[in-house]
Amino acid sequence: MAAKKPTVGTLMKEARTNAGLSQEKLAKAIDGLSASDLSKAERDEKELTKDQLKAIAKATGINQQQLTHYASGFRVAKPAMKAKILSGIRAWYEPETLIGKNV
Repeated sequence: MAAKKPTVGTLMKEARTNAGLSQEKLAKAIDGLSASDLSKAERDEKELTKDQLKAIAKATGINQQQLTHYASGFRVAKPAMKAKILSGIRAWYEPETLIGKNV
């Protein structure tokens, strides 16, 4: 069975949990977003605005451009490129990559 492709929702959830944030706490930090809406977005049942995605990226410390491009329908055709993008997102979670960055 082929591995399931990550969705915007799964990327958001991974970023949120890696940042140690609950849905409630993250939603309170984003104007116009409820915990219920965030839960639906993480299950890919609701699309968020570009501004909301940018705010989520900023609050969770991930690269805004990667998340918003993924949400805009940007899809990686080759598995190697997808792995490179996902490793770039995960790199934001490694303490040694945060040194010297304004996060």
